[in-house]
Amino acid sequence: MTTSESHIEGKVWGIGDVALALLAVVVGAVVILAPAAGVAAVLARGTQLEEHEGAMAALLGGNIAVEALLLLLPLWVVMRRGHKATSLGWRWPRRAGIWAGIGALTAAYAILGVYGVIVQALGLDELQPKSAFPEVVFERPVLIALVGVMVLALAPIAEETFFRGFVFGGLRRRWGIVWAALASGVLFGLMHLQAGAIVPFTAIGVVFALAYSYTGSLLPSIWAHLAFNSVSFGVLVASS
Repeated sequence: MTTSESHIEGKVWGIGDVALALLAVVVGAVVILAPAAGVAAVLARGTQLEEHEGAMAALLGGNIAVEALLLLLPLWVVMRRGHKATSLGWRWPRRAGIWAGIGALTAAYAILGVYGVIVQALGLDELQPKSAFPEVVFERPVLIALVGVMVLALAPIAEETFFRGFVFGGLRRRWGIVWAALASGVLFGLMHLQAGAIVPFTAIGVVFALAYSYTGSLLPSIWAHLAFNSVSFGVLVASS
């Protein structure tokens, strides 16, 4: 075993555990988001959903809860088996930490740029990635705060822990780095629930998995994820 692989030796979860966790996330998301959508529909009765602050707050609250599930589920799995959070990559990088983060962030923007040029050249503008939030959200301070909590405080940590630390980590020993990175990347792309996001965010997910594999830590990909979300969030707030 190489040094770059030693950090996953203590992991005791595999493909079956990853599959069960994915099922739990899907079921949990439905259980969380269905009531949130129901509350939003009741609150917005007679008005456009996007125009009602309370309705949008209910939906954002549901999404925040799903992000929390992505974080807590893998922690629960490893801790109930007697392992620490370090087995998910919660540790300082062994090497090239800051540079791996910068490289991952640079690669993410390069991927989006190349993807955007290709789909535009093909006349497939409908496949350009779009904001997951309606513009009106960024005109309401309360909703801006909720989006900030979700995309800045929770998403970078929760999504990196789940998709890179847990899914990639669980598949890697059986499938190897490349296929595990690709599989976890595809799941990461699909999670965005947007046709235009699947391809670029799959590729970004692969890059983040490779950063984790190389450094033995989730911190570089968390830093890159946070920086990426921060720029997007700032642009959306500033343009509203």
